[in-house]
Amino acid sequence: MVRLAMNQPSDKEVMVGGFSLPRERLNSLFGTINSADEEAIQEAIAQVNEDQLKQIRKMADAGAKIVTLQEGAGVGFGPENEKLLVDVAAVAKEQQVYVVMPTATLSRSGEERMENVVRIFDPNGKIVLEHFKYGGADFEHCVPGSGRGTFSRQCSRAS
Repeated sequence: MVRLAMNQPSDKEVMVGGFSLPRERLNSLFGTINSADEEAIQEAIAQVNEDQLKQIRKMADAGAKIVTLQEGAGVGFGPENEKLLVDVAAVAKEQQVYVVMPTATLSRSGEERMENVVRIFDPNGKIVLEHFKYGGADFEHCVPGSGRGTFSRQCSRAS
């Protein structure tokens, strides 16, 4: 108790913010994705992604230096997720924050394995870690990772 009472804040402390989409929102999104209405699918994915970008900004404005989203936060097909990654990079740079962005890239045919990947963006908007899901990959029918993340040259395991 004395140690906690006497503890001075460290200048090395960092505020971290995180959020998840409400279950109802995810269920609605997956229901739309499973429909045959291509326009509705693209609109639903775009709206969810825009809301998540707003939430990242809101957390950064509140002082978070690291913002993390739930597994599979970026659900979509190749083009939608590519756009999301470009947008997340821009927000990370604009807000000067790290963003932990998991994506679940689906296949249009449903026959190819999903890509369940987490990427960490630095405050320059660069991806400094990319990791394909390893555990449970076969169960979830996703592309299996190696069990190790791929670090950029700018990032080392020690940092």
